[in-house]
Amino acid sequence: FLIDIPKNTKDKITINSLDNGFASIIININENSDLIIEELQSSKESGYRSQLILINVKENSNVEYKTFQNLDLQCTNIVYRKAILGKDSRITWIDANKGSFFTRVDTDTFMEGFNSATEVLSLFLGKQDQNYDASINTYHNAANTKSNILTKSILNDNSKSLTRGLIRINENAKFSKGFQKEDALILSENAEANAIPNLEIRNDEVSCKHAASV
Repeated sequence: FLIDIPKNTKDKITINSLDNGFASIIININENSDLIIEELQSSKESGYRSQLILINVKENSNVEYKTFQNLDLQCTNIVYRKAILGKDSRITWIDANKGSFFTRVDTDTFMEGFNSATEVLSLFLGKQDQNYDASINTYHNAANTKSNILTKSILNDNSKSLTRGLIRINENAKFSKGFQKEDALILSENAEANAIPNLEIRNDEVSCKHAASV
């Protein structure tokens, strides 16, 4: 479905994603607006679920997209998310993942406007044979842009997590800053966590770093 937020608006939206199958969400946030989105993903049956989320954030607007995922432990969950940010805009992705047998979430954020910013805060609680696969990519395509990626996994039994992060700062993105950190707490000798951070720096006048701990 399509959501269009007018200029100069403050709003909060709750999305209940209760069914398996395919769903798409397209959101356009116009200038000088603030939006909080809370998506509740839950199911009581096994199956396959896929989702496409596209968000366009225009000048001087802010978005918080919060996802609470508690799907059936036999469900496969595939999600692709993309955000495009205008001047002085910001998006924060906040994820709490508890359910599903396998979840793959790809998040691409394109900072196209001066002084735009993104933050990704992700938590995975794994048990039994659960698998969580996250790809988080931030693209700095304008000056003075900022990105912060923080992922945490708590793994028990035979659960596994894989986190891949990319910060790309392009030639025209002077004075930009990027940071990513992946933390994992292993509670079982059979659990496994892997992190693959990647930095692509094409400008010398920037600050960028990464860290990981298990």
